[in-house]
Amino acid sequence: MKILHNIGKVSQNPVVRNASKLLSANVLAQLLGLLFYPILTRLYAPADFGLFNLFIGIGSILTLFGTAEYHYSIALPKDEDKAVACFHVGMMCLVVVSVLCGLSSLFSGIIAGWFNTPELEGVYPLLGLFVFMSGLWNLLNYWLIRQSGFTRISVYQLTLSGGNVVSKYAFARVGCMQGGLVLGAIVGQVIATVSCLLGKSRGLLSPLWRVERAAVKTMAMAYRNYPLYSLPRVLINNVGAHLPVLLLTPVFGTAELGLFGMAITLAFRPINMVVSSLYQVFLQQSGERLHQCRRISPMLYKYMGRMSFVVLPVFVLLYVVLPDLTGWLLGAEWHTTGVYIRMMLPWLYLTLLLSPMGHLTDLFMKQRWWLGFEILAFVLRLFGLLLGMWQGCMSATIGYYCLAGALSYLLQLPCYLYLIRRYEHQL
Repeated sequence: MKILHNIGKVSQNPVVRNASKLLSANVLAQLLGLLFYPILTRLYAPADFGLFNLFIGIGSILTLFGTAEYHYSIALPKDEDKAVACFHVGMMCLVVVSVLCGLSSLFSGIIAGWFNTPELEGVYPLLGLFVFMSGLWNLLNYWLIRQSGFTRISVYQLTLSGGNVVSKYAFARVGCMQGGLVLGAIVGQVIATVSCLLGKSRGLLSPLWRVERAAVKTMAMAYRNYPLYSLPRVLINNVGAHLPVLLLTPVFGTAELGLFGMAITLAFRPINMVVSSLYQVFLQQSGERLHQCRRISPMLYKYMGRMSFVVLPVFVLLYVVLPDLTGWLLGAEWHTTGVYIRMMLPWLYLTLLLSPMGHLTDLFMKQRWWLGFEILAFVLRLFGLLLGMWQGCMSATIGYYCLAGALSYLLQLPCYLYLIRRYEHQL
């Protein structure tokens, strides 16, 4: 009975409850996509997926410029009018970037030539719409976080996944193959965003219709650290994430990089779901505690302790079974993928433990620090890859790369502890 009472008590904790909503929706959305992939891969050719990945890659980078990272500032002001102004700052940036993307379609043939992919010319005019819809959701997402609208965020995630797979399937059935995946992704975005704007969300979103030009200008200056430091940080992070593909493919070949790419996907997709949900919830909860002049260390230290208690035994088991497990799930040729994931386990553990703490740099306006973290991680990963390439061994290269990823997180911990202690010392 005591155990049941404790479980019930934990489930009533707002951090646990809200994180559970987001995580459950993320898991269901990912499962829905994975279940439909065997169907889609029988309808679309590998070249169609290649075109889709190229389009999404370009669009994702441009989306970073869309809101200039101002969407992160929405959850921070104590006054709601200032938060609304932060939303409008991001919206103004998004409109400008989306229009520029649309105008760049005049040169779609030249751009397709840069990537040696003629098929890109046909879908490139959709890029402006993709960037606008992606950026719009980033803004709406953080407004809903501020309003504790976690249920609506969950609805968006599920609707997006369902809309994506159904739209992609429908475009394939009507014979729209070459751009069907791209069109399906955009239609899925539109369906999910419209579903978010309707129903109970309208009450949460009604303050956004108030536009105060003076407040917009003031908030643009107050949170200028986002475009100055947070945006470069995210760009560096994106380039760093693609370093293995950019550097290792010419040296070790596409087969080895395919095994490593599968390891990254299998390892970081569930980790990123957890981290993203926890980051958003911690940002909202820590922001409330900051406004109420309350301590935030008990919440964060409790999370670190419980996460370690759960994760470490699981990772020890995974270390033993991973190579055979991936060979059984994916096929004997994927045995090496399990070996690579096993190398990542320390990195994955520290990602789970410390990545959600990144919200402290937003909370205390230390985006410059986070930029420094990303530069450090980029340099360490690059050094690890170059060292392994110099030795001419793929396994050593991946080992160094994973070690660099783990070390980059470990070096952030003293900075987070300093921010917490300094804030609570002033209470």
